[in-house]
Amino acid sequence: MTQAPNSAEVRGHQALTRPAPVSARIRARLVDLALCCTLFAALFGLTGFWPALRWWWFPLLGTLAGLYGLLALALLKSTPGELAWGLRRRGTLFQAQSPAASRQAIAIFLTAASIGLAALACEHVFLRHPLWRSAQNWALTPFLPPLAQERGGDSERWTVLPYYYLLGAWPTRYEGQPIFYGLPYEKGPPERFLGRIVARWNPPHALLTIEGPKTPERLEQETYERIRRCLSSPLERGCRRIREAALRRHVTEMEKAVGGAREWDLRWFTVENPALPDPERARGFFLGARGAVRGQDRVVLVTSKGTHQAFYMEYSTAPAAGHDPARARELLTQSLRSLRTSEELGPGRSWTERLLQDTRLAELQAIRDPDALIQRLAGIQALLLSRLSVEPRTFDAYYHLGGISLTLFRRSLVHPDRLRGSEWAAVARPMIESAHAYARDVRPEDPRTQELQNFLLEIQKR
Repeated sequence: MTQAPNSAEVRGHQALTRPAPVSARIRARLVDLALCCTLFAALFGLTGFWPALRWWWFPLLGTLAGLYGLLALALLKSTPGELAWGLRRRGTLFQAQSPAASRQAIAIFLTAASIGLAALACEHVFLRHPLWRSAQNWALTPFLPPLAQERGGDSERWTVLPYYYLLGAWPTRYEGQPIFYGLPYEKGPPERFLGRIVARWNPPHALLTIEGPKTPERLEQETYERIRRCLSSPLERGCRRIREAALRRHVTEMEKAVGGAREWDLRWFTVENPALPDPERARGFFLGARGAVRGQDRVVLVTSKGTHQAFYMEYSTAPAAGHDPARARELLTQSLRSLRTSEELGPGRSWTERLLQDTRLAELQAIRDPDALIQRLAGIQALLLSRLSVEPRTFDAYYHLGGISLTLFRRSLVHPDRLRGSEWAAVARPMIESAHAYARDVRPEDPRTQELQNFLLEIQKR
């Protein structure tokens, strides 16, 4: 007597009494597809897969969709899209005769939310990635550093030196302190180039690295104009290979350096210096990456014949004692604006040879001001490393680097500021080690190689 009314209620207009129409199935599948795309993007984001379009993307997405469907059926007996649109499986999909308006509104909201989530995930993982971004044009005006004979102001804050194929102005001080350089040792002897030179602006808050030329093999025959067009137009035909070859190493290294980039910047720059012939004007691409606590700005110059050379600054994104991120990036941009490029090392060799001829190490003994002496030592160190970047088998440069560094180390022991002294010692020790290692590679039989080893023994005893 009491079951008839209930039975009629169950079979009312909200009961699942008819097979789901094609339109309802499509809407449900749209939700599921959006969620699969979200998982696909998350897979790339969490694993760090390089997001270049490959043929295996499609079977991977199909496999992911299959696993998604099997797991949903095992746990929920329906997929999330079917649940959102009120569909149930009873051999086939069933739907209510007339779903309530509130149910329809919820289903529409869930569909829109799933599509929005998929779009946001794909935009964050793929479209924000430099591989898929269009490089913005960045026209730079030239920067001319003050002349060396000028005194006061900025006159002694810049030095003009070549590093590999680049000639430009580099700061000699950062936040009032001298900039010292480092030379990480790489197994030699060096035949053509040193691997990299590091300028210690304010470690660990700001470090500038100048790399030796490293042209990707796939781009050795590509001109800078072709590379520019491809970086500016991600979808241009034939550009996928060029974009990937140009960016992959730099992006991978930068992601690791900043601990996962949250923000990217990609630009194609040109220093519009009318005083230089077109082949010598600095041009290339700029990459910026920002993480939670660190960032890196990387400049990759491309010469007229396609040679790639990079220099980059890694910095703390938060201000610290003796470090202003905005100021560090400004100095880096000024150096970039001062550059001229060359396809030959001859001009750099001539420049450094002339400067070395004008340098008298004996004059160091006459400098009484401790700060002036340290600044002079840093300047000679930068000049010697500049020389080695264009002539890496110059034994005298390694020997004098060791001697300059030993003088700096001895000064660190007697400096009244213990913190400053420890910083100088941290510069001197690895430089003497690298100078000795390279000298041993280049000319092991030279008596001065043994002298460098004695320098090394002296600092190891302290």
